[in-house]
Parts: sequence; C-alpha cells; structure tokens
Amino acid sequence: MSQSSTTLGIAAHTNGVPLIGKTKEFKPPTVEKVTEGVSGGRAIEGTRTKGWKMNPWSFQQEGMTAEIANQMGLGAGDTYSLTFKESILDSDGNKIPYVHEITGEITKRGKDSSKTTDEDVWSLEGFANTYKLTINGTVVDDINIKTQKVIIGGVDQMADHLANIR
Repeated sequence: MSQSSTTLGIAAHTNGVPLIGKTKEFKPPTVEKVTEGVSGGRAIEGTRTKGWKMNPWSFQQEGMTAEIANQMGLGAGDTYSLTFKESILDSDGNKIPYVHEITGEITKRGKDSSKTTDEDVWSLEGFANTYKLTINGTVVDDINIKTQKVIIGGVDQMADHLANIR
C-alpha cells in the first residue's frame, strides 16, 4: 500500500471541453456531518446527527477567456456544470485518475489581481447541488441535494432509512 501521493495534473472541464489555460488549484466541496448537542435532562451533553451538508467548492484558473468568463456569470438561479480531472502519482508508481463532477451555482468569480509580469489568474467559488467523486473508476461520494441521494465513502447513508418508510 502506498505511503504518499502527489497531484501531478488538474484540468477543469465544462460541457465536456477542457477550459483554456491551466487549473492552478481546485478545492472540491467537502461533505460534513451536521450534529447538535443533546443536553435536556442529562448530566453530560450528548450529540445527535441531524444530517449532512456540502461546503462550497472553488478553483483558480489561469488564462481565462472572455467567452468563459461570460459563461461563468453570476446570474440568479443559473446552474453550471463543471468536471475536474486529476492525475495522482502514488509512491508505488501508480497513476490514479480522480474525477470530480459538480453541478451548482457560481457565487463568486473574478480576476485575482493585476500586476505587471503576474499570471492572469481568476478565482471562482460556488455551491454544489450535486457532487460525484470517482477514484480509479470507483464511486466514492455521490450526493444530490434535490433527490437526497447521499453516498459517502461508497456507502448509501439513506438506503436503510428510505427502506424503513416505504
């Protein structure tokens, strides 16, 4: 089993086409268990699970074009689809593909800064309605807020609950 791994390439894709330029950094939406304290009638507080949430995703892209910037507008209610492909090299020499598929809304976008001789880098951020992570062909996470599909770590978190109410 590998001891370490390194991302050697990332590319952002929209509508199946790689974006022009270089994807500098990508932060996928993180899945977080939502809990609350339970203390009524207890000497020591316990915790109960309320559900899950997805935190915002973001990425930085060098070489933004006017066409792409206009497509990634901030129109109210506009849903946008992005795919990020990574190539990972582990310490055993394995080349592992990661695929992150996101649909949602872009909430922030703009040029980072303008200085002579600096790279032309734009930062984008948004929230996800759907997120699917596939590593080496295996689905790890698959979340859909509208349908309440919640697969985390390859385990369907809602399957037993839905079976209990059907």
